[in-house]
Amino acid sequence: MAVNKDHVVTLSLTAASDMSAATNLYCFVTMPTSGNGDSCHLCTATSDMPIGVLQNLPARGEAAEVVCVGVTKLRANADLTSIGGLLGTSTSARAAALTTASSGAFPVARLISIDNSDNDGRLVTALLLPALAPIS
Repeated sequence: MAVNKDHVVTLSLTAASDMSAATNLYCFVTMPTSGNGDSCHLCTATSDMPIGVLQNLPARGEAAEVVCVGVTKLRANADLTSIGGLLGTSTSARAAALTTASSGAFPVARLISIDNSDNDGRLVTALLLPALAPIS
């Protein structure tokens, strides 16, 4: 699938934790609940509000490149099968399918395509959308 990188919104934030492991590439990140809003870390709960998807592998204190809106690759759980379906974060910062039963989860993306797997699971292409409210 062709992706025009000129049509994405990215942020450069400070990594609040070490995210240099290859398994963190294309995972959801969120902002800490305290501080001045210029840092991020991997999502650790399904109720975390992702701000975007990590595009590089920063160590703690380095610049984390985050796609916030637009088309991006995502590391995913194996349960994704519905093209166009809503996605949120899992407890391991991977994309997970959302349903009306996903109370408290933030729908932040739509599944565009299921891509090849790598040595750490499935990769998908998704359209990231701003998170507005959790599923209730």
